[in-house]
This record gives sequence, structure tokens and C-alpha cells, in this order.
Amino acid sequence: MHLLSTAVIPKAVFRAIERTCANFLWGASKEGSSSGPGRPCGFPSCRQSIVEAFILAKRSGHWDAHLLAQFLPRDMMSFVLGKPVPTEHSTDEVVWMLESFEKFSLASAYHEVRHVGNASVMLSRVWQRPTPVKVSFFMVQLLMGRLPLDDVLCTFGFHVPSKCVCCLSPAAESIEHVFATGKVAMAIWAFFGSLCGISSIVPNRAVFEGIQPHPPSICQDIFLETTFLLEGQFKQYVGAWLFLQLCDWSSQSGQRFEIKLVCWEPAVMGALTLNTDGCSRSNLGPCGGRGVLQDPSGCPLVGFSAFLEVTFSFQVETLALLMGLRICVQKGFTNVSIQLDSLVLVGILQLRLHYPWHIRLEVRQIWKLAGDPPRLFHYFREANKVTDTLANVGVAHPHHAVKLYEHWNEWPRLACGGISLDSMGAPSVRRVRTP
Repeated sequence: MHLLSTAVIPKAVFRAIERTCANFLWGASKEGSSSGPGRPCGFPSCRQSIVEAFILAKRSGHWDAHLLAQFLPRDMMSFVLGKPVPTEHSTDEVVWMLESFEKFSLASAYHEVRHVGNASVMLSRVWQRPTPVKVSFFMVQLLMGRLPLDDVLCTFGFHVPSKCVCCLSPAAESIEHVFATGKVAMAIWAFFGSLCGISSIVPNRAVFEGIQPHPPSICQDIFLETTFLLEGQFKQYVGAWLFLQLCDWSSQSGQRFEIKLVCWEPAVMGALTLNTDGCSRSNLGPCGGRGVLQDPSGCPLVGFSAFLEVTFSFQVETLALLMGLRICVQKGFTNVSIQLDSLVLVGILQLRLHYPWHIRLEVRQIWKLAGDPPRLFHYFREANKVTDTLANVGVAHPHHAVKLYEHWNEWPRLACGGISLDSMGAPSVRRVRTP
């Protein structure tokens, strides 16, 4: 929390963050937090804290559900009870659950305690990383009408003679005059507009000239602006004069994909290969895991499909691999290499990427089962037709936790076809996006 000491945030937000952290670490009494000599702020005088419940569980080897129910909501309590109790010899770690990579950030703490409103598209464009902070603050003052000009000061009761010092002819100093309608503003807009390829900056003619706009002219202006944006985005001439021609141009753009043939191959010659994958109907919908262990010739030794209830799709990939390794150990298969179609999971298991906190236990168990260093390889999803065929099998049988396929007559019919194609080395088609 030392980052909060260097940040300038509203007092109410800071007090809410401080109260949340104090209640989590020390608990809170019904009368509110209390402090005194030799006692941290927020330490309860009549109740055990959640930290003490954690220490007792670590010493006894099991969670005290009655004690946890006094401090945690029901959904969070079930989440804690589903996790194994850390051993006495393991080191305690602090995990910031608001971030997937468990590191504290002031932004996540602020978003947790603040009341979220509707996002402003205009203000989101102002706060950009390359833009200097002073420029962003100036733009916010300009858009919100808070610059100390004469017309703004009049709204606060400061009535002073108003005259723009930039113009030779007398004119009232206002935001519209200084930044849009004044002679100096128009000259500056025209200069930078010519540099950017804009012929002129045209003000609202309906307001300043009393000209009534017509729908055809508005549609034509929108068409010209759209064409200009497309030419700048794709760096090529559009050459369209109507909206229908613009649609035809977008459909006749250059080819974006090319065809590549891929086929299944053993990860290491002469070794068994375990292919696993996860399946999710949606990011928080019913999920399933599947996998198959094949010999160097492509013949399956054992396969599985499992229903994994509702969880995140990335966690499904991890659970499927852990389940496949456990099945290999139970069946006595050793010298196993692993193939995954998730580059992120391969990078995590190869210690090239940091893993999210919610899969930390599964990742450590995979390291323990796969050996040191684990033999992990990435492969394309189209290269293994068997695991791809078992994609929805696990989701389709929620009444069976895990289904094993050890004999030929137990495999699904479509999976049998994929096994035969893998054994023959038949390729599959993969579409690759061209740069």
C-alpha cells in the first residue's frame, strides 16, 4: 500500500481503501474500528480476526467452517473451503485478487471502491499515455468549461470588463471566441489544418450563418469523412463516389488468409505424447476437458473427457492438462511429452510468463507431475483431430465427472476416424492470417 502515499486521490476514496484493508487484515467490530496504544488501527477488541482463522487452519490441517462463517460471505466461504490448507512448512504469500497476476495496483483498488458511472468517450480520448499530463488536464478544463476566462468567471459572480487581448477589434473573451471563432483561432486552425491535409475548418453553419442543413448534404459530408478515414487507415486510394461503391470496395480488399497443411506428429521421437485441451460454451458457461495419450505411431493408449462445471476458459486448459497427467500416473505411463495448443499456458509452464493467481495450485501440481524440466511443446489445434473431436463430449455428460476411453469400442465414432487419420499422417487445413 506504499503506492497510496505518493498518489493524490480524494480523501473519501483513500479512507474507503484503508477501511477495506483494515477489515480484511484485522477484522471489524459492530461498533466500528478502534485503536489504542500498542494496537493497530481497526484491530477488533472482542472478535478473532480472519488472519487468526487462517493461522489455526494452517496448524490443524483443516478449515474451521464455523469460524470462517463469522467473517466471510457465503460465496467466498465456499471458495476458501474448496482450496487445500497450506502446509506448515510452506511460506505465506499475499495475493491481490483484483488483479489476475496477483500484484497490487492502485488502479484496481480505486476501481473496487469507487462508484462506476457511464464512461465518457470524449474524456477517454483525452487521457492517453503519450499525451503530457498537463495537456490532459488543460483539455479537461476546456471541455468542462472550467478555464478562467471572462465568461466562466461571470458564472461565479466575478463581473469584469471583457475584451479579448488577441483581437484588434473589441470582442468578449469566451471559450468559443478564444478557441474557435476568433481571428487568431481561425488562423491557427487553418495553418495546422493545411499541414494535416484539411482544406479548412468549417464552423457550424446552422448556428453561425443561419443556413438550414439538408439531409443529402449531411450524408455527403459523412461519406467524405468515412472515405478519408479509410484511406488513412489502409494507406490506399478508395476511389468510391457512393456508399454502395464503398461497400463493394471493402468486399474486394486483398486476401487476408493463406492455407497451411498441418498434421499430427509425436512431440519427441520414441516417446509418448499427451495432447489435452479445454472446451467452454462461453467464458463463464459449462466447460469440459479432454485429452488423449498416443504412442509414437499415433495409436491411442488412453483418452478422457471430463465435465468441469462453470469456470474460466483459461482455467479449463490448465485443469485438463492436470487431469491428463494424473491419469498417466495412475495408468503407469512414463516418459510422456506434452503438446498444447495454448501458447500462453506453454509459456507459463516454461517459466517465460507469470501465471494468474487463480491457477497457482494447478500449475504447481503440473510441475510436480511433469518432471523438471517439463517437456512441453506447442501445436496447432487442427493437428490433433482426436482431442478436437472430444471437444463437446465432456460438456455433454455432466452426470459423469470423468470418462475414460481405454478400448477401441469405447471411443466415440468421430474420434475413431480422427485416430485413423493421425496414424496415416493425413494433414488438416489451417487458415493463417497474412500480414
